[in-house]
Amino acid sequence: MNLHIQRELRGFAVVVTVFGEVDLASGPTLNTEVTTASALATPPAPVVLDLTRVEFFSSDGLTLLAHHHKICADQRTPLRVVATTAPVLRPISLTDLDRTLDVFGSVAEALSLPPTPRDGSRR
Repeated sequence: MNLHIQRELRGFAVVVTVFGEVDLASGPTLNTEVTTASALATPPAPVVLDLTRVEFFSSDGLTLLAHHHKICADQRTPLRVVATTAPVLRPISLTDLDRTLDVFGSVAEALSLPPTPRDGSRR
């Protein structure tokens, strides 16, 4: 398995930085980490999933993003994805997940957006 994950608390938000490949073998490890991050984040602060260092992103990663987007939304903790490279952006775009997910170009940008209010509406 070619995957390394770092978790960092930033105020009430949690930033999860992923290095390597997201595929069938590494998906369960990343799933566990994002589940932990969503439990640690204090609503309405986000979980930020930094995928800028991901070299391969399979359909398992897409499934994970869709699944955790729903879980985080139910918890009023938005999932914000940071992606800048073709191996991650291309599959997100091809599957139209970019219409559902909040995708940002940097962690700073993802953290600078005001938290989503508890009722789920945008300001």
